[in-house]
Amino acid sequence: MKLTTDFHRVTRWSVLNVKWEGISFVEIYKLAKPKLEAKHVMFKSYDDYYTNVPLSYLLRENVILAFKLNDKPLPPEHGGPLRVLIPDLYAWKSAKWLKEIEFMTKNRMGYWKTRGYHPIGDPWKEQRCNQP
Repeated sequence: MKLTTDFHRVTRWSVLNVKWEGISFVEIYKLAKPKLEAKHVMFKSYDDYYTNVPLSYLLRENVILAFKLNDKPLPPEHGGPLRVLIPDLYAWKSAKWLKEIEFMTKNRMGYWKTRGYHPIGDPWKEQRCNQP
């Protein structure tokens, strides 16, 4: 699946119209057949990073497991060979160097949530850190 989308960093900069290619997360969901009670996903990376995402965000049409960037194999500095890409959330939710996908019935905190970041990370709502 090819996708052109903006990429938002929590540090208040964005890259517009980035060209990605990968596998639709919806297809992965269909193949995995998780329990209906699963409402969250934990992505785990080879560098021991982990991030939690509500399943409702992942089942959108624009979420992919990316293996190409700008028509070339995804380079290691951008998460290659495989990263999740969730355009509707800040980049910290788009885990690089993807190793494992865990469907969860109960939410657990991800790496940045344990360090004070917002549990969702919606750039349009400026959800950077936990706010009352």
